[in-house]
Order: sequence, then structure tokens, then C-alpha cells
Amino acid sequence: MKRSVAAAVAIALVVGIGGPAAGGASGARTGGCGGDGLTRVTDQGVRLYSTSKKVKGKTRVTLLACSTARRTPQVLAAGPPSLVAFGAFRTTGKYVGFEVTGVQSASGVAGAGTNYNIGWVDARTGKVQKNFLFVRPIRPSHRYVIDPGSGSLATIIGKQGSAQALYVAAYRKAFANGFGSSRYGDWKLAYDERRGTVIPSSVAFDDGIVGYRTTAGATVQVDPATGKEVAAG
Repeated sequence: MKRSVAAAVAIALVVGIGGPAAGGASGARTGGCGGDGLTRVTDQGVRLYSTSKKVKGKTRVTLLACSTARRTPQVLAAGPPSLVAFGAFRTTGKYVGFEVTGVQSASGVAGAGTNYNIGWVDARTGKVQKNFLFVRPIRPSHRYVIDPGSGSLATIIGKQGSAQALYVAAYRKAFANGFGSSRYGDWKLAYDERRGTVIPSSVAFDDGIVGYRTTAGATVQVDPATGKEVAAG
């Protein structure tokens, strides 16, 4: 069964939907891939970690990724510790996923609200991709999922019964959006309701399509390339 979804109501985005951590998380200081730093996650040869140093008397934090497939560290975000942090980690197939919150905007300019990226490291190749989404309030908690086949993304912001939105983004290897190496187009708004009815734990990819269930028992399927509902089955 499917249910049409209208995205006609503007909402205030709220916190409360958390993603589970990837396996092998560690808070220990370690060397190896990328050198010294504070390891946040190690999984499938991927290391996500942070370093800290003083710049003109002020602490600057850098978030990095490296892997056995690509040992050269890749910077995910950098800035003061009050603005830069990892969020939830989630491993799906070969993709070791991460959230980066409190970073500057895609154009490099700091914003008034939360600047938020969801991304992943391909454990087989070491490729890093992330997709920018500007949301409020500061450091929101989200649930996000990664398509194990294509690397496409979906994230639900808000919680059941409150203001709630579902965003989807298709990954295309040949696409360039003008901001670094990202191969994602714009996030597509697939669901937007002041009284949210999406069950957050139900959001998942199946053969490249995002599916979710509502509290009324309806099953909805969405094309991540368009954000539009497709027929179930």
C-alpha cells in the first residue's frame, strides 16, 4: 500500500533522531593511518579521527578520514571545537558513513545555523564523499541511511509526532555540483509535515529506492533522484 505525501508545510526542524555508531568505534589515541590523533571510528580499514592544535593561541580542530586503500588523510572539516564535531557513524556494506556538524557552508562561509554534511568513505577504494545540508538548530540529531549499492543518501530530520522532514539525494559518479568532489545534486524534499508520522527506524534503501512506513501503517517508496513517490512493489 502506498500513500501520497504532500510537501506543502514549512517546518521548524527539531532534534531527536539518532543514528547508530559503526562497529569498531574507539576513543583511544592511535598512530597508523593518518598518524596521531583521536580515533573516532575504525571499520573495514577506514579510520575517522580528529586532531587539535593551537593557531594564534586558539584551538583548531580538524576532522579527517583515511583508509588502508588511501592512506593520505582527507580533511572533512576544520575550525574551533565549539563549531566542529562528528555526529553519528553508520556502516552500510562497503560504505563507512559519518555526519559532520558545525562546519562552514559549502561556499566556505560560516552560517548562523547548523552546517551539516552526511558522507561516507568507500572502504574498498578510499574515496570520500559528503553532501551538504543547511539545517537548524545547532548540532541536530538525525537518522540517515546509505544505499549499499549506489551510495545515495536519505536523512530524516525531526521526530515522530513533531515537525518532521525526509530528504533524499542520489549519487551520480559523473555529476559535479561545483563544490569540491561531491557527486550529489541538491537534496530533494520527500516529506515535510508539522505533525510527523514517519517511523524513523523504517527509513531504508531497497534496490536504490527509499522506503518508509507511517504510523497509520502505510508504506511509501521514494525515488532519491527526484524525491517523488513511486508505486510500491
